[in-house]
Amino acid sequence: MMTILTTNLQKLTWMFALLTGLLLPTLAVQAQTAQSGVTGDVLDTVVGIDTRIPGNARTASFLGTTRQGSGVVISDDGLVLTIGYLILEALEIDIVLNDGREIPASFVAYDHESGFGLVRAASEIRVTPAELASSGGMGVSTQVLLANRLGPGAAQGVFVVDRREFVGPWEYLLDSAIYTSPPNPNFSGAGLFDADGKLIGIGSLFVGNAAFLRQPVPGNMFVPIDELKPILDDMITGGRGAAAMAWNRALRTSRPGLHRSGLARQPGVACRRSAG
Repeated sequence: MMTILTTNLQKLTWMFALLTGLLLPTLAVQAQTAQSGVTGDVLDTVVGIDTRIPGNARTASFLGTTRQGSGVVISDDGLVLTIGYLILEALEIDIVLNDGREIPASFVAYDHESGFGLVRAASEIRVTPAELASSGGMGVSTQVLLANRLGPGAAQGVFVVDRREFVGPWEYLLDSAIYTSPPNPNFSGAGLFDADGKLIGIGSLFVGNAAFLRQPVPGNMFVPIDELKPILDDMITGGRGAAAMAWNRALRTSRPGLHRSGLARQPGVACRRSAG
C-alpha cells in the first residue's frame, strides 16, 4: 500500500512540475543556469553538426542529403559526441561553434547498438569539454537542461518524465532511455545536462508518448550517457562501423508517434519524417 501511495505521489509531483513548465513563460537562460548550476562554459560545449551525404547513399532518400543537428565536445582534442544518424554515410562534416566558427571534421565512429556517433575537429576548437555524469540516477521528476546548436539563449529546462525501454524497428534497443518533456523541436544531437552541468544524454527522437497520463504526453527521447562509457575507447580505436542497411529497412515502414529530426536545411527548422 505504501509503495502505491509513494508511486502516486511521485506522479503527482512531476505532473504538477510539467504543467508548471508548460504554462509559465520561458525563463531566461541566466535564470535557468543560475538555478541548475550550469554555466556558460558548459553551454559552449554544445556545437552544431552539419553534414552532406551523397545522393546515392542508402539513407539519402529517408534522412536527406543535408543534415543539421547538434553535438557536445567531450575531449580536449576536438572529439564531439552526437547522434549517429546525423553523420551516417556523411561525405562532409562541419562543426559550427557558438562564436560562428566552422571547422571541418572527420568521421570517427557510429555505434549501431547505442545510436551514438563521434566526429573529430580537424583543427583546434578551444572549448573546454563537457564532463560526463552518471545517467542512472536521473529519475522521474528530475529537472534537467536541454541545450542545442541555437546557443545558450535557446537552452530549455525540461523534466525527466519516464525511464523505460526503447525498442526501435531498426534492430535497436535501449534498456533505460531518458524521456523528457516539454518537447523541443531541435533535439537531434542536443545535450542533456544535470544540475551540476554534466552531460547525461544525447537527443535522438521526438516521441508522442514520452509519458502516459490520461493521454500520451509528447516529448523527446535521449540516449543515456552511461551507454557510452563502456564503448567509448572501442569507438575511438575501432570505429564500430555504421549499419546503413538496418536504417534503410526500418525507414520503409511507418510507426506513428515517432519522429526523427536533424534534417533541417537551416538551423532551428526541423524537418520531421516518420522514422518507422
